[in-house]
Amino acid sequence: MEMGDDTLALEVAPDFRLSFTKGCYVGQEVVARATYVGQVRRSCFGLRVDADVPPVHGDKVSKGTREVGKVTSGTWSPTTGWVIAIALLRADEVSAKDTLFIDRGGWDLRARLTSLPYV
Repeated sequence: MEMGDDTLALEVAPDFRLSFTKGCYVGQEVVARATYVGQVRRSCFGLRVDADVPPVHGDKVSKGTREVGKVTSGTWSPTTGWVIAIALLRADEVSAKDTLFIDRGGWDLRARLTSLPYV
């Protein structure tokens, strides 16, 4: 759910999941260029959502009036007892102290960053 035509592997995969020593593979040039020359502006973050209904893929995430990303997946977690989500967010615009809002069909769901993995 986190990967799509508009995402890079570096944005959604944990560092240990990408090989920098493996031989040639599709997308290797993009991964190398972003790692050694450029920078990745978006990243996957875990969200703890203060709501009874989970957000779904594509729901917009905002901080104040500014959109900072989109939800990639969400669900109720019986293990944690919360609604949780993963969102692809602009890393330079969010921090652990921020209150974020998820637009779930006109409802603003309040959320905060939480560490991944959830359990």
